[in-house]
Amino acid sequence: MTMRTIRVRVHQGCFEPIDKLDLPEGSEVSVNYEEPGRPETVRPKAPLLRPRHLGVKGPITREEIYEDVG
Repeated sequence: MTMRTIRVRVHQGCFEPIDKLDLPEGSEVSVNYEEPGRPETVRPKAPLLRPRHLGVKGPITREEIYEDVG
């Protein structure tokens, strides 16, 4: 199947091809269109995670964790 882009215009709610089409009567086609006035899809920004002080001065060893839990 070959994909081809053509121009169409809307007339009384129907698409009318501007470019010449050589299709048999009753053929079905798929149409993709860009909605006017709608912004393009924009990826949402990733959340900004700022460093926070959690009361830990440095990395904790396994032994220190077990001593604390005890």
